[in-house]
Order: sequence, then C-alpha cells, then structure tokens
Amino acid sequence: MCGICGIYHHGKIDISPAQICHMRDYMIERGPDSAGYQILPKIALGHRRLKIIDLSDAANQPMANEDNTVWTVFNGEIYNYRELRQELLGAGHQFKSDSDTEVLVHGYEEWSTELFCKISGMFAIAIYDSRKNQLILGRDRVGKKPLYFAETDRTIYFASDIKAVYFSLPRSPEVDPAAVDCYFHHISVPDQHTIFRGIHKVKPGSFMCFDQSSQRSETYWDITDFTKSSDDEATILNNAEQILTASALRRTISDVPLGLMLSGGVDSGVLAALLARNMSQRLKTFTVAFKGQENLDARFAREVANFYQTEHTELTLDTDATEILPELVWQYGEPFADSSAIPTYLICQAAKPYITVLLTGDGGDESFGGYASSIAPLNAGIFKRRVPAFLHPALTALFKACGVNPESNSLPGRMLYYMNYISGFPYRSFYNKMGFHHYRNELWNPDFLTNLGKHVPMHAFHEFFDRVKDQTDLDQVFYADLKTRLPFDYLVKVDRASAANSVEVRSPFLDHDLIEYLARVPSEIKFRNRQTKYLLKKIGEKYLPKNLLYAEKRGFDAPTRRWLSGDAASTIESIIFSRSAQNRGYFNFEFIRQIWNEHQRGIYDHRHRLWALLWFELWNRMFIDKTLTRDMPLSESAKLV
Repeated sequence: MCGICGIYHHGKIDISPAQICHMRDYMIERGPDSAGYQILPKIALGHRRLKIIDLSDAANQPMANEDNTVWTVFNGEIYNYRELRQELLGAGHQFKSDSDTEVLVHGYEEWSTELFCKISGMFAIAIYDSRKNQLILGRDRVGKKPLYFAETDRTIYFASDIKAVYFSLPRSPEVDPAAVDCYFHHISVPDQHTIFRGIHKVKPGSFMCFDQSSQRSETYWDITDFTKSSDDEATILNNAEQILTASALRRTISDVPLGLMLSGGVDSGVLAALLARNMSQRLKTFTVAFKGQENLDARFAREVANFYQTEHTELTLDTDATEILPELVWQYGEPFADSSAIPTYLICQAAKPYITVLLTGDGGDESFGGYASSIAPLNAGIFKRRVPAFLHPALTALFKACGVNPESNSLPGRMLYYMNYISGFPYRSFYNKMGFHHYRNELWNPDFLTNLGKHVPMHAFHEFFDRVKDQTDLDQVFYADLKTRLPFDYLVKVDRASAANSVEVRSPFLDHDLIEYLARVPSEIKFRNRQTKYLLKKIGEKYLPKNLLYAEKRGFDAPTRRWLSGDAASTIESIIFSRSAQNRGYFNFEFIRQIWNEHQRGIYDHRHRLWALLWFELWNRMFIDKTLTRDMPLSESAKLV
C-alpha cells in the first residue's frame, strides 16, 4: 500500500517542490513510512511509502534506472517479482535493491508496455520514459488499486486518491450529474465515471500512454476464453485447489508482520486451512466481534483457529460508530454508501497494532460464484419450465397491481423477480437492490431529471453484458460480477478502509490465473445441484467442518437499521432534510419524506437508500461547501446549515 502522484506538463508551467509535496501528502495514510519526490523538466513525481518489501532506503521512490531515463512511482505488490528479477539479471540489468519496484523500472526497459502482461499482482503504476517524453499509467487486472487522472491546459494530474487530483487542479471541477445518478443507483460511483467532471479512472486491466500530442488507452487483460474444460470433477477440484494454494502462498511475501482476517465464512476458512498446512511459520489470524450482537462468525472463526492452532486474536468493536462518518467521507473521496465500509475501516484500525499486511477472503464470491445472482439463470430456467410462459404477463400484471415487491423473499415476490428476469435478461435482471432502481423518477427533482436527459444509470452493467452477449447466461453473470460491483464497490470499500489505517490487504481469490481457470469450468460442475461456491466447498470439505461450509451466507453490515430507527435517527434526519440538502436542487423531498416515514414505521426497509442520502449530503458539505471537516463528529455536523 502506497500513494503515487504526478504532474506531467508540456513545459508551460513550473512545478515547485512544495506543489508536488502538497499533492503527495493528501495520501499520507497510504504511506506513512517515507516520502519522496522528483522534479524533471517535463514531469514531477511524488510518492508516499508503506514499507512492505525491502525495508531499506534503497527501495524508496520515485525510482529510476541506471541512467535516469526511466522513472516510476508504484502502489501495490508484484508477487512474481523475484522470478522476473532473475530473468532481468540474466539479461544484464543491474539492481541496487531487493524491491519489486525496481523490477518495474528494468522490466519496462526490457519489455516496454508488455511489462503489464508479465507482472502478477495488484498495482497502480506510473512510468515516465524521458527518451520519448511519455507518461504511462497502468492498473492491475481486476482494479484492486485505484488510479485517477485529469487533463487541463495540456497538463496531466494523476494520483492514487481523487482528493490529491481534485485539490491540485487550477480550477475546481463541477459535479457530474451522470455520476450522481449512477451513485444513487449503485450506491457507489462506477468506473465509467468519477463524481467530478473531467477526473477519470484508469480502467482495470489497462494502461494509458500520454505524450505531447496525444493519449491512448490499451487493454492488456480481459477474460476472453470461456471454452469449457473436458476434465472431470476430480481433476477440476485438484487443479483449482493447487492454483488457489499457490495464489495464497504468493501473497505471504512480506518483510513485515502478516495475518489473515478470519471471518467465519467458507472463503477465509479455506484460506486458513491452505495457509496453515503450507506455511513454514505459524499463521496469525484475526476475527472481529461486535458488542451487543450475536457473534456466530466469531464462534466459527474460533473453531477454525483452534483446529489449525493459529495465533488467533479476537477484536471486539463497538457498534456505535456513526461519529466517525466524516472521517470516512474524507477517506473515500467520492460518495460511497456501502455501509460495510464502517466495519471494514474498524477492522483495519483494530488489526493495525498487530500486522501491516492482511489477507482476506474477498473475491471468493466472484471467482467461485457465491451470490444469488450467480445461479439466478439456473433458477429462472427451472421457474420457466414449471410456470408456462403464457401465464407470465397475467401474473406480472396481477402481482404489480397488488403491490408485490420483486425484491422481497415472499413467494409472489420471487415469482415476479423471475418473470422480470426471464423477460428482460440481462437488462432488467441486474441492479443493486440497495439503491433507487425502482424509485429513480420519484427521487429526483423534475428539473434535475430533465437535466439528466437520456442518461441510463444501468449502462455501467449493460456495456459489460454486451461484451459477452454470445456467452451463456451464467458466463455473462460471472463476467459482469467481476467487472462491475467488484471494482467499483467491494474493492473500493477495502482499499480506502485499509489505506486510511496504513494496512495492506491482499486477496488470493482474485488471482488472475484462478479467475481465468474458473471461467473455463463447465457450469454443471461449478454449480452442481444449484449449489453456490460448489467447488470451493468441496475443496473445504477436506479441511473444515461441514457446519461452517454450508452455513447460511451472512453479509458484513453495519447496524444501519438501528442507527436510522433509534440511536442516531434524529441526527441523521436533521442532515438528510437540512436546508442545505434541500437547496442543492437534486431531490424530490416529498418522496424522501415518504421513504423515511415508511422506514420508521417498518413498512419497507429503506436503510441503504437513506444511508446513501446521508453520505451524499455529508460529502457535499465536505467537498463542495467545505464546511464539514474530517475530525467533526456526526452530531456536530448536524448543526451545519
């Protein structure tokens, strides 16, 4: 975990040390261990370092090759750097450190942009080639590490953190209405946008090249091979276990203390078993329990830790955490309404005294198919066979007339969901149930809705489904899960929460070799008996008790329902319905009052939608009005008008 930044220009501005250091130091939590900068004729580079591999000063950044013609700043880890280092030594390159960063410098010299295809890891990389006066910005395959950029007056500003770009631009950019529309649809801002007009994200699996006259983007990785393997189940299970084990062990490379977050679920439980059986030293594990809540996860995690004799630490967190919301709004930089950001932040904060690197089970659902949406095509097919298609229009009209909610778990609700699914796959089938998908027209002020024009917030999903429209429904869902919610919600949540606490999080399930292999597994094996994560659970049966593997899936949520209906309700209400919120011109507040009242009376569960409204207003106060500060408690922020 580090923070990178830079200003690349065409000789019309002079960059002072104070300017690049000011930009760099917005990211101090990402890299508290050391800081560096370099000013060259056409570019200024900045770096904040969290020391993980090669703790010596020789590994500090910015880093150059022997003749100072190639420079880099880098955030992340390259897990195969030792193998690449040996290859480069054989080609005659000389090294002054044992860092993975230096492999990037010499790797670019040797392979140019083919370097991105050769490295394996999580990364955001900036490379400046002074011989060509060319800047290259690259991001890892699935988008674990962020990288933002903006161009103004023929000058490129880039950084790991959107704040570093936003506050460094000569003119403050406007809020992008399309991004606002997407945020309330998806509860986060998808990679096709940022909240600010003119600030962009480098796309996962791609790099961008900038020179004096042009810029271009090139995709170096995507999932393109869905050809199904002819191997039997036993062979596939053995191969998947070997790839996952190798992936987990690669992510134990560290010169600082490392541990595993043991959640009590199947993903982290399998990782604990594989690591404990294959590591030379005793595995450190961490579990989080919440005061005043039933802690089944902690009990299951304890069982796994005892079985494998890990060095186990159970961290107890206070559920009353709304007061830290302004700090989180600052750290995330863009509106972000996934409420599990709070416990994720608190976990990293609690684990920091013990470790610097934390492995997690993130990505197990995407790789092995753990969501309800993963097997929705199978369930929809069964429904279609049992309920004749000619009945669907009449049943749909009846259920809608009766006010049936397709998001509910009632029998009519599930039937309506599957009829919608069948009639409109994938365009009507995939949306975030936590957002305002069914309430978009009611949410917006009519003038703002007119301003949005023909914008379709579901484009964030549709364009990825369109890329694989010739594949099976199951493969389309697999692909879309990896390209949408994962990079713009789940990975954002973990990256910002961990960076805020100077912790690096690694995800073995998101190894590209594993993802590519599982894309070729036939669906009848991947989801045998319509079982989500069938393969992972079969691997786990060798090492873990079945009661853990086949327990009901539990989310990792903050107690927002209680906050919105009890402890912090009056504070949250005063912020959502404040004069400043109503004067912004976005919302229809009659509708917002309606859903607030429905939630308070227990008619509908709107907690995620109300949370999105709360975060958005706090974000506006901090970044647009500049009246809210990160250290201001939520109760104090409610007094702002």
